[in-house]
Amino acid sequence: MLIETKRPKECDIAVELLVDLRAVAERAGDLLAFRQRMRALRERHVRKVSLVDRRDRQRLA
Repeated sequence: MLIETKRPKECDIAVELLVDLRAVAERAGDLLAFRQRMRALRERHVRKVSLVDRRDRQRLA
């Protein structure tokens, strides 16, 4: 899984996919569920500072 790695390129791709998934959730009217999943993802990967920073820059918190 891209999100499991600590390699910058894979983290970039994972965040791009998350941005796309957020757009899908917005169109589907399911943004609340997306945000809940993002919180869970943040908790699970809290030690991956680079990943957290990339997500924050895209406002995926």
